[in-house]
Amino acid sequence: GGLANWSMTPDGRSLATKSHHQRVRLWKTATGERVATFAGEHSAVALSPDGKLLACACLGDESAVRLYDAATGDRVAVLEGPDDSNYIGVVFSPNSKMLAARGMAGNAVWNVETGAHLFSFEGHVECTTVRFSPDSTRLYS
Repeated sequence: GGLANWSMTPDGRSLATKSHHQRVRLWKTATGERVATFAGEHSAVALSPDGKLLACACLGDESAVRLYDAATGDRVAVLEGPDDSNYIGVVFSPNSKMLAARGMAGNAVWNVETGAHLFSFEGHVECTTVRFSPDSTRLYS
């Protein structure tokens, strides 16, 4: 029961929810229609500011971030970092071009369009979140 994490597109048309049981669901807010349900061990969700992508941080053996098409629920990419960090938070840059993930051992950043891992940094494990600056040029942890 209950929601543990949620994300909404800036236009309010799509909502992603993650329950305490780690189930992720994608919704159309105007109709309440469930677009998709995603299985697996998830720790966090984020919808891109442009409304095109859903990111799900994965725990356990996968230790990656899955990207889904927010309109259809189809998986479009799996982003893997250089280590086995369990990711516990995800955030898109305001321009929707990068994705950062907060991990148990550090943080990672990817180019969303290409899926390329851009960089990682260790430490900052006491921080609970990462955020981009409004102009997408800086990452704060």
